[in-house]
Amino acid sequence: AAVAADRVKSLQDAGQKAKVTMVNVANLEKLRGELPKGAHENVLKVIGGVLNSYSVGGDTAGRVDEENFSFVHGENVDTTEVNRDLLAAARQVHPAAQLESKTSTIEADPAAMTEDQIVKALLYSMQSFSKNPGAIQGKSMSGLLEIRVAETMKAVETFQAICRTRNFDLVYMPICDLKTHQVHHFEALTRFRENGKKGNASPYEMIVMAEEIGVIAEFDLAVARKAIDFVAKNATGALPPIAV
Repeated sequence: AAVAADRVKSLQDAGQKAKVTMVNVANLEKLRGELPKGAHENVLKVIGGVLNSYSVGGDTAGRVDEENFSFVHGENVDTTEVNRDLLAAARQVHPAAQLESKTSTIEADPAAMTEDQIVKALLYSMQSFSKNPGAIQGKSMSGLLEIRVAETMKAVETFQAICRTRNFDLVYMPICDLKTHQVHHFEALTRFRENGKKGNASPYEMIVMAEEIGVIAEFDLAVARKAIDFVAKNATGALPPIAV
């Protein structure tokens, strides 16, 4: 994302227009289990080669996750042609490869954006595209950044409300002494609720967001308070310590 943002800015400074295209290669991960050892890596190499050949400077294509890629390019690149070349190259390496390629392109309009803002817009674009390949089609970089800011503000409000009300759950994982096999202590782990009910989804994304925005300390205190309340309610002589 940082390299792409730098190239986008450089093109804009030179008076040229830049675009960023996300590419979803469906069935690529499924293909991994069907190919002999080393063949899957060869397919990835030819996909990277095709995308780099269309990218600015020949080296601004990157892999987002297992089946998604992105590249920075000029305004004259035909994404239909990119899809055709990509699939043709993959079939040359492995003729039986049943792959499908879809693209979504965003307009890079960075004149009033800092490089850091462009990076954030690109990261948001990659995340959104990975969840839904059609989510970013036809949108501008500045427009995506505005959406990202609005979503972040809403998420922060929700998170701060959770901290105030302590409307979340703690589950307690036993940490054992490997020599004695006895429980040494419990580790308190967060689980956020879904529609008011106990949830099992990973709290990772919300915790990372809180750390990045700088509101994680409020949650630290809320977790500590909730753990203390639990101990006060359930304390017995045999209750091991709880790590928060």
